[in-house]
Amino acid sequence: PGYGATDPPKQFWVSLNHKFSHSGTVRLIKSRMPDVSVQDREIAVELAQSNPLLGSSWTGLTILSMFALTIAVAITLSTYSVVSIQMDRMDLTIAGALGFSRMELFLAVALEKILVAILGMGIGSAVGIWLSQWVLNFLDGTIGSTTSVPPTIFTIDNGLITLVYISLILSSSIAILAAAISARRLNAPDILRSG
Repeated sequence: PGYGATDPPKQFWVSLNHKFSHSGTVRLIKSRMPDVSVQDREIAVELAQSNPLLGSSWTGLTILSMFALTIAVAITLSTYSVVSIQMDRMDLTIAGALGFSRMELFLAVALEKILVAILGMGIGSAVGIWLSQWVLNFLDGTIGSTTSVPPTIFTIDNGLITLVYISLILSSSIAILAAAISARRLNAPDILRSG
């Protein structure tokens, strides 16, 4: 009101309840209004799921990248674990000489890695979810600073999140195993002599 005549609407969003057939409704709209362009979101979703490079479903590429990242993180954590064992070799050797069993030494080494993994996953998850929602909030507006229609709906893919946690746990387990093998190979007499 107050701005004169407005243009007639050029787009219509159709939402069906479960009583009506989706494909039948699309065919009916196309037959009754042949000049109208119908964009079927169901076809777009099927295309996105079948070919991620043509659609917006990047699940396949995400799983492939998660596999590559798991290997990279496992190598990095294993290298860090072996280096930290070599730096702490005197402490571990003295603890072994004082009567600590191999299992107790393993648990002491594993406890550090487990605590770092738990804190890293917890803080990383909280910051990642907060940061992604903050950044993706900017997608909910148009160029004219109005709310987009339909609005953006934020979802979290629980399957991919579970895959991320499994890969991080697997990488941490490999690092703990590398640390345990490195600790078992320490030569106590040489370390105590050079200490």
